[in-house]
Amino acid sequence: MAKKANRDGQLVVATSAPDAPLSGTEARDFKRLDGVVVRGLESLVEAAQALEEIRNRRLYRAEFPTFEEYCQTRLDVSRQYANRLIRAGQARLEMETFVSKERMPIDLPTREAVLHELARLEGGEAMVQAYEEASLDREDPPHAADVKEVVDRLLGDVEKPRTDRVLPSQRVHRALELLDHYEKGAGKIDVQTLIKSLRQALTGEK
Repeated sequence: MAKKANRDGQLVVATSAPDAPLSGTEARDFKRLDGVVVRGLESLVEAAQALEEIRNRRLYRAEFPTFEEYCQTRLDVSRQYANRLIRAGQARLEMETFVSKERMPIDLPTREAVLHELARLEGGEAMVQAYEEASLDREDPPHAADVKEVVDRLLGDVEKPRTDRVLPSQRVHRALELLDHYEKGAGKIDVQTLIKSLRQALTGEK
């Protein structure tokens, strides 16, 4: 039987016998991935990906008979929370991919509760736009309740969202497109016209 310390330093004994011994590669992978998860979840995406691989490949099985027991004994969290964390990491990665592709200057959420709400949407673009909408007119990052309100509206659970609001990242993205267009056709547009167009793109001025 395996003995592991939980967060409080107490030894907990796995109650069921493990099955199918790990190969040498699996054992090394489990040690590496388990370390990523246990190090306080410093990086949500990295920890979530490591946890997902442990779950999907059943790398816990040398010491714990089930993923649930691994979560409870080793991590002191429920299986349900671990699965939520995995999905939150997936959502954050989808958002990062979209933001990187679109060159959007935006600080993405790191809190599991916020990402849990955003994960209800399909695709990085929808998640980013929902998070931006929840962030409008706020100095501090939105809470999960703020994001939930926006996501509920987008999913049609409450009244439809306003469609006349242009999000900050959309303005910046439009400005970047103008700059790209100017660079490719340098000399075909004067600087004053470019400045006016950028101002309109960033502020919405006519």
